[in-house]
Amino acid sequence: MLWTSWTPFRVRLLLLQLLLILAGTALSWQVYHSGKVVNSNTHILVNEHLPELLQIRNLIEEQLRSERLLYEYYADQSRDHYLTEYFEAHHRLAQVMGDLKRQLPEQDTLHHIERYQAEYHELAKQLDHALSQTPVDWDLSRMLLNQISALRGQTEPLLQQLERELNQSAQQGLAETQQSTRANTRYVVSFSVLIVLLAFIGSVVASRLLTDRSERRRLAAFAERNPDPILSVTLQGQLLSLNPAAAQLAQEQSIPPNPQLLVPDLTTQLARMQREAISDYDWEFALGRRYLTARAVMLTELKQVQVHLRDITAASRAEAELRHRASHDQLTGLPNRHQFELDAQQQIEQHPEQSLTFGLLTLNRFHQVTSQVGFQAGDAILRTCSQRLCRALNPLNLIDRPLMLYRFGGTRFAILIQGQVSTDTLAELADTIADVFHKPVYADNAPASFHLSVEQGFARYPEHAANSQELLRCADAAVREPRQDEANYVLYAPALREQEDRLITLENELHQAMKENQFLLYFQPQQRLSDGAMIGAEALLRWQHPERGVLSPNEFIHLAERTGLIVSIGEWVLTEACIQARQWQERGLDMQIPVNLSARQMQQADFVERVANILARTGAPPHMLELELTESLLMTDLDRGHDMLCQLKALGLKLAIDDFGTGYSSLAYLKRLPMDTLKIDRRFVSSLPGDKQDSAIVRAILDLAEHLDLNVVAEGVETQAQHDWLKRAGCDVLQGYWYSRPLACSDWIRMVESMPAKALA
Repeated sequence: MLWTSWTPFRVRLLLLQLLLILAGTALSWQVYHSGKVVNSNTHILVNEHLPELLQIRNLIEEQLRSERLLYEYYADQSRDHYLTEYFEAHHRLAQVMGDLKRQLPEQDTLHHIERYQAEYHELAKQLDHALSQTPVDWDLSRMLLNQISALRGQTEPLLQQLERELNQSAQQGLAETQQSTRANTRYVVSFSVLIVLLAFIGSVVASRLLTDRSERRRLAAFAERNPDPILSVTLQGQLLSLNPAAAQLAQEQSIPPNPQLLVPDLTTQLARMQREAISDYDWEFALGRRYLTARAVMLTELKQVQVHLRDITAASRAEAELRHRASHDQLTGLPNRHQFELDAQQQIEQHPEQSLTFGLLTLNRFHQVTSQVGFQAGDAILRTCSQRLCRALNPLNLIDRPLMLYRFGGTRFAILIQGQVSTDTLAELADTIADVFHKPVYADNAPASFHLSVEQGFARYPEHAANSQELLRCADAAVREPRQDEANYVLYAPALREQEDRLITLENELHQAMKENQFLLYFQPQQRLSDGAMIGAEALLRWQHPERGVLSPNEFIHLAERTGLIVSIGEWVLTEACIQARQWQERGLDMQIPVNLSARQMQQADFVERVANILARTGAPPHMLELELTESLLMTDLDRGHDMLCQLKALGLKLAIDDFGTGYSSLAYLKRLPMDTLKIDRRFVSSLPGDKQDSAIVRAILDLAEHLDLNVVAEGVETQAQHDWLKRAGCDVLQGYWYSRPLACSDWIRMVESMPAKALA
């Protein structure tokens, strides 16, 4: 027969398969039987017992509700309410009883309950009749209520008994379901253990033959089918065999299939392996224009070596490309900042006594180019600039003074010069660079040319810095410093570092000031010129520095603008001003508090919402707050500014233009914006009344404000002559040292309290 010719290995595998089939069939039947039991019990529980228990609970609740209605009827004698509620409850009781009789047709207990319900309903009718008589028969009513309660008390045990019977039936079904589930789990676990055991036995049985067969086949086909070249050589490097890939490699290189030609340094490497007792060794070599790796494996028992070759030409080129990209700018092809740091540090380490001069170049107004012609054309302009710089600096790149140009990204280029550079040579270099950017630059498809300028800052090693990072930092400080005289560059000086350190320290102190609430408000009163009354006080920020005392905004506000802290500081100022406005109103002082706004605050998308929240949180009267904005801030985005100012006006706030006449001086926006006040800058007021030009400007502003129905506040009034001239010219309000210096809040309150009532608005 056929099976008599099978090997013992195949017979054992067949027996294992039959055993698994039998065990699987038995398990399937057991799972099916247990599933039927669980399904049957679940069906009875869900479709029968649970609805029946729910109906019994509903019946108990409806009985209690009916009894409560009868007692309420007895208490308040509201017959209409009783009839509506009771008959609805009686109807629900009848429905529940009907459902229970259909679900439990053979339950005698339900017939007793139904009889009691009929008696219960009859007693309710008698109670209704007794309570409807005039006068009411209270004794009869109380007797009927007692009978009704007693009747419900007789019904309740019957319902509880019926509920217990149904619960017992449900518990029995649940126990059967759990027993069936546990049995099913035991069978599944047993079958799983059997499967694992049989699989282990089968794997042990099969692995012997399969391992032997696959190993023999792999060893036989490895060399022939391997896509990489493989050579078998003696310990001296003589060829024993080579696979088709090695033969093809020799053919492509037009050389004989000789190990010494395919692997030029093979003999040297084999000798080294034997000398150092290395069993396998890797190295790289070049074959023509290709790069390969060789891995030699010593087969000591066979007294031969297998050499596996792999072509890494593409990988080597990709690696070289990655190295180039990591060290060069992709747009201009110039070395980047990473390469500069490597070059500078290498020069410092190898020639610590040699001088280095490093320069940073920053292009100005480049954002105007990209905003007009786009970033793609801007990239073309940057490439043009880098090419011009290379051509211009090439004559200055000498053998004894090498010069390297870098691009640091964005609009920054850098120069590193080895060797001593005199002041004259540095000036010549800076002039050459400046000349490059004086020439117009054309962008692709742009209708006109662009004129760029460049800021140049230089620093020297070891005079200014001890390493590449310090050199970069010093040059960065120099390039940000404004140029003096006619020079085209700024050379670093220690004072610049001190200034940078001071700014960093001040910035840290500003952050600490916000955390520790070191800011406070001063108030400078404003006087109405028509009657001399004080009408308000501008809120002015001060910093109570723990070491330097009270600082004015001129000493820190520019840094707050640059770091973005001005947003938090401005919100604090507005909040404190609102708190003061509410407190002044509670004191009976209805005076205006002007508050300056910064550009950063106005640029917030939710600025109006923030202002509204501050007003709501502090309870400040909006009409006492006046927000001051500069002309430049308004003209940055006139449409958005118009919408925002309209929303602020809708909150009840007043609006003023601060330092009027010093910004864009465009009068067109005045008729569009909902402003209340113009504030004349102190620069126009300081020379009054002697300067004719400033006098003419102030008169023009006053005339313009009169026709546009705007109030005018003159800032910086310090003399009686300025006061008198402004009063004659028709100015509305003045502010300055002539009337009062800025005062702390407590001093301002004392001043107001000491003034007569007619001196206050």
